Amino acid sequence: MKKRDLIAVICPCINSPVSEIIRGISSQAMICNTDVAVFSVFSDTDSEDKNRRCEENIYSLINFDMVSGVIFLEEEFWSERLRGMITELLKEKCTVPVITTGSFSGKNCLTSGIPSYNSDGIYMAVSHLIERHRCEDIYFLAGPEGNDISEERIKGYMKAMKSHRLQTSGKCVFYGDFWTKSAEKMAERIASGKIKKSILVLN
Repeated sequence: MKKRDLIAVICPCINSPVSEIIRGISSQAMICNTDVAVFSVFSDTDSEDKNRRCEENIYSLINFDMVSGVIFLEEEFWSERLRGMITELLKEKCTVPVITTGSFSGKNCLTSGIPSYNSDGIYMAVSHLIERHRCEDIYFLAGPEGNDISEERIKGYMKAMKSHRLQTSGKCVFYGDFWTKSAEKMAERIASGKIKKSILVLN
């Protein structure tokens, strides 16, 4: 009897978007008569908490000799430190094909990637607000400053505003944390009346 292939999926904490991706991977794996092993942590942060750092050892326990391939959900990791750690682990120890997903695909010298087009996606979203809903004054809540995904999304926002001949500036862009805290602060500003424009928020 032929041994079934096994795919290792490396992801951060399993929130709603990640669970949807895993559901899709698992569904296709069933069709291909392939097993899936998911490696994740409870929380994806840069905390110095000792328990959290110990939890991250789950990734170093992957036996790459037992798997046929790896899917690294790179863009889903909020922590750049953890993302970098896993990338180095794969470069060092993994000899099977690796697929990465997201904006970082192709930048980490791994086998191949499935990119996400953050700039184009945001361009389409902002253009929709302008063309369909007649919004002209639009603020943009991004992720951390300097983060690749965040900066790509800002480019899409700026491009859409300029292509529709609408004025914008750095004051219209707010950096956040890809999480609820920055969104809550923005909601407080809206509730207080300090902001009366359209807001585009991305996690």
